[in-house]
Amino acid sequence: MVHGIWPKEAVFDNGYASHYNYELMGLMGIKLLIGFRRRAKPSWRGKPKTLNLRYRKMVKAGKLGAEKLKALGMQADPDRNSLEGVLCALAIAGQHEYVGAYYRNQSLAEFCLDRMGWLGRYVPLRSVVEGCHGHQKDWLDLDNFKAKGLRRARLHVALCMLSEVAVAYTKVQNGIVKALTSQAFIR
Repeated sequence: MVHGIWPKEAVFDNGYASHYNYELMGLMGIKLLIGFRRRAKPSWRGKPKTLNLRYRKMVKAGKLGAEKLKALGMQADPDRNSLEGVLCALAIAGQHEYVGAYYRNQSLAEFCLDRMGWLGRYVPLRSVVEGCHGHQKDWLDLDNFKAKGLRRARLHVALCMLSEVAVAYTKVQNGIVKALTSQAFIR
């Protein structure tokens, strides 16, 4: 994002289903696609009524004092603010689990409404990512990463170079060629 690339969707497997990831992506307006476990249920922390109660608690505790609320252009009463405003204020107050739970609930609701459409976007993208990562792990022999000394250093350098090329490819795909010293190596 620092380089001007602003994704619309991000696809992760369930290992990344933390409230922080849901919170960060949700607040930035990026649709997060993370696979749900079979019996996934909405979290009580992410319900609007709970968020309003938590907001009131943060105001009362002084974590959202008058200065912070004024800077955010918000009122002390959560009912006089938008839900997005309440979410931002809770994130500033350090209530990451509540904000993340809201965005996870949104994603779960979308998944339940249109399971096949959601999976239709998630599965191919995840397969591409997992296939690419699997190939890289095989090539770099990272499945049992117990290498020491020079071998470990070589693997680390190779992984760093691979990451640099991936960033360069992404930049070029999005039409950003500024700050690329040479494009010869990606042709």
